[in-house]
Amino acid sequence: MLIHLLLPLLCLLFLSDSLTAQPVTYYGDSKQVQDSIQTLLEGMEEPTLMNRGNYFRARQEFGKDSDQAKKMLQKMIADDSVNAAKVIAIYQQFGWPKESQLGEIAVGQAFLQIQHADFNTQLKFLPIMKKAARQREFNKSHLALLQDRILTNKRKKQLYGTQYGLKLNKDGSKETLIWPIKSFPNMVKINNRREKMGLEKISLPRKEYNPQAKVKDFR
Repeated sequence: MLIHLLLPLLCLLFLSDSLTAQPVTYYGDSKQVQDSIQTLLEGMEEPTLMNRGNYFRARQEFGKDSDQAKKMLQKMIADDSVNAAKVIAIYQQFGWPKESQLGEIAVGQAFLQIQHADFNTQLKFLPIMKKAARQREFNKSHLALLQDRILTNKRKKQLYGTQYGLKLNKDGSKETLIWPIKSFPNMVKINNRREKMGLEKISLPRKEYNPQAKVKDFR
């Protein structure tokens, strides 16, 4: 039943690769379609977590450049691409999922697939998610994550301190640190921004945040 209901939706994957098509309706009166989309999105949670767990375990056990880690990374990227395409297809036919109709888990999974998608997809969905957040149909903390991800991809300082990066030191060593944050060292200003987005306050411990690090130092 799930495949039958969503077949027209998934066919969109082969018809369009843009977000220009305006969704005509949002589920209509079909509870079956709504339930099917919710099931599809919620079903992405476990495989997404499993892929990342397998990848990081392989990195830890065999090394980042090992064949095992590369294999897990390739699977993670491939599955992320398929899931992002499904979320785009849902948006094109029905609009951005609403928490009031599908719940936080389903909408959170839709967000994660866009968060893990390519940079252009993230940019295209940013105003869509901003609108949903204003309508209280989307978690503002998720919006903060996307905004920070986009800023780091642009190689700019982030706003909320949600993203980490790989810092290259002068001696050739590397360390994972919080990406530089706008307004630092004014922690009151940073935490006020975080509070408005539903994020907890942070203190930026030295082992995770180097106040002397510049964006140009990160790779």
